[in-house]
Amino acid sequence: MGNLTLSITPPLIKNNVSPGQVWRSAVKVVNNNSVPMDIYTEVADFRSGDETGKVEFIRDQEQLDLYRDHLLSQWIDMDAGPHPIAPGQSLDIPFTITVPDTAGPGGHYAAILAGTKPPEKTSGGSSIKVSSQLASLILLRINGEEKEEGLIREFSAARSVYFQPRVDFKIRFQNTGNVHLLPRGEIGVYDMFGSEKGNIKLNENTEFGNVLPESVRTWNFEWTGEKRITAMGRYRATLVLSYGDRASETLDHTLYFWVVYPKILLITVGSISLFVFLLIFFIRRYIRKSILATQAQLGIAGTGVSGIPARTPAGIPAAKTDKLNWRNFKKLIIGISVFTILVIGLSFYWYFGGETESMITETRNEEPAAEGEANGQNAPEEAAVEIIESEAVNEVPMPAEPENTLALPAPAAPADLSVKAFNGSGLPGLAGAVAKKLEGGGYEVRETGNADNFDYSGLTIRYKPGLKAEAEALGKIFKTPTVLIEAGNIDVDLIVIAGKGYQN
Repeated sequence: MGNLTLSITPPLIKNNVSPGQVWRSAVKVVNNNSVPMDIYTEVADFRSGDETGKVEFIRDQEQLDLYRDHLLSQWIDMDAGPHPIAPGQSLDIPFTITVPDTAGPGGHYAAILAGTKPPEKTSGGSSIKVSSQLASLILLRINGEEKEEGLIREFSAARSVYFQPRVDFKIRFQNTGNVHLLPRGEIGVYDMFGSEKGNIKLNENTEFGNVLPESVRTWNFEWTGEKRITAMGRYRATLVLSYGDRASETLDHTLYFWVVYPKILLITVGSISLFVFLLIFFIRRYIRKSILATQAQLGIAGTGVSGIPARTPAGIPAAKTDKLNWRNFKKLIIGISVFTILVIGLSFYWYFGGETESMITETRNEEPAAEGEANGQNAPEEAAVEIIESEAVNEVPMPAEPENTLALPAPAAPADLSVKAFNGSGLPGLAGAVAKKLEGGGYEVRETGNADNFDYSGLTIRYKPGLKAEAEALGKIFKTPTVLIEAGNIDVDLIVIAGKGYQN
């Protein structure tokens, strides 16, 4: 059998719960193959790996004891399978998280792994045979006295002087608290006159890029400025970060760097030096000849200044020196000036290629690109994976955005989502009208009816944790202002409630 692929969604699940609470949800596994498949699942705790955003599964008892304050798998109840999935179809596999009454506040973390063979017992615990990419990570926050604390460990540029307007920035953020943090912010780049020359966003409009407790995460960015002579000078880069759900905290840091063009500087300084040298040389020559001409007119051609005998330049008769007038000298100076300006101008054209590049701001993140792979600052909501017949590695990337845009993850296709449509205004037939609109957009409407009350306004969309992007995409097919609400206790992916003022 050739290579087979599976998909899992959502690749990242985040929720807040309280001690004693029971939370039910599900992950969707898609069989992208032409043959039926039996899927097996396993739950594994994880911790932060290296600073690129990877996480490591916790297998041995020593590690379990070390990270016992952040474990989650023992609270999760999930059928290990087999779960049969027909070709080209998907299956929602439910799970239940029962939080003990004694659970302490802070973050707890586990991953749901899916594969084609049942978990096998090993010396370090169970291990499912599947590529490490097929995982859905759960970030659970227990409400209470959480510690939301962090600091900027490093904000630096690779060098202090650059010979091109292309600067590499590095950010290292440390989470010193007991719950995951999502730092958001920006790097502003300003020239010596205070004008903004670039703005780089970090974790904008995304839920990805989290930093787990007691760990450090690194982001790398690249700023490219305008390639022109006026862009040389001293620059200031200011990083401003905020984090925290309970009480937002703000951190900032500033660094400075220079952008210079050494070839241009050498050519310019050399040309100016040459101009000054020639100017001094010909001024002295002009003065000397003027003195000789004046002496000749006064009949003292043989006597120099202060009685010192004057010397007539070889080849120039004293009688003809009066022809060296001011007009000739001005022509000479103009010629030298034009020559110097031409040399500098041609040098600039050669160096800059005769054009000015537009300013570009780029973000380079060294993390893997796919969320469910599981990394992404452009992670898809479905994480595709090639099934292999080997043990899963003990490491998987942490969901994050890819390198250049800080864009939202691509939402799942409408056909892969289960939706309910409810009437929240009391207007007869409203739920049916909403359902028709949804079905026209490719959504599967499983149920219509009345909402819990008729006091809703506009359009309300309730969505399962991790499906915010899908809820936003659904809201765009309506003309009515939309309110998005995350709901962890619904039995479908999305619930659409049309209230007063709804427009189809």
